[in-house]
Amino acid sequence: FFSVIFQQHIAAWTFSFGSHYRQPIWRNYLLVAFFVVLTVFDLYLLLGEPSPVTDQFRISSSTNVIGLPDVPMPMSFRLKYFGLILGNAATSILFEYFVVLGPVRSYFRRKYHTDVLPMRK
Repeated sequence: FFSVIFQQHIAAWTFSFGSHYRQPIWRNYLLVAFFVVLTVFDLYLLLGEPSPVTDQFRISSSTNVIGLPDVPMPMSFRLKYFGLILGNAATSILFEYFVVLGPVRSYFRRKYHTDVLPMRK
């Protein structure tokens, strides 16, 4: 669940940095506010103590199929997982900023790009 949710958030954020003809994501205040609310809620589900909200999503505990008591995920595991999510976010942002939109793109564009369009006469 968390792998998919956070990966979608990271992709939405990094693909919206803007470009030559697009505004960056932080210019859309409503979208940024919505993104912050979703991120805070997801972080609460991941790092929060077991509660009725986390039980509703079956996040902080295992599925109680046969009536056994719920066992919450250990906090050490949740913190390690959060570290992996932060590493994924940092890697995605750096790749987008430096390779896709930044100096690596500029280098390869100067070296290999040609603006040759076949025109009809």
